[in-house]
Amino acid sequence: MLNLEIVLKYLEAYEGVEEIQVGYSNGDKTDYALEDGEVSDLLKDVDWANVEKIEVEMADGSKDSLDLDDDDDDDEDEGEEEEQA
Repeated sequence: MLNLEIVLKYLEAYEGVEEIQVGYSNGDKTDYALEDGEVSDLLKDVDWANVEKIEVEMADGSKDSLDLDDDDDDDEDEGEEEEQA
């Protein structure tokens, strides 16, 4: 599943998300303030292939995070092993 799809499913579980911090594999971080839970800017501005982690802050001040360490290379290796077997 693509990182974007994972994040969208994750965000569906939370109401009142006000801010999302996106952490990239190169160490850069970008903060996004959401207007009424609107994620459209987030969808088009983020290079989801290089996202490693997101952190969310809710309206009540609570926080949560989601690790998106990309293991696509492992998935490809598994497919190759199955073909060789």
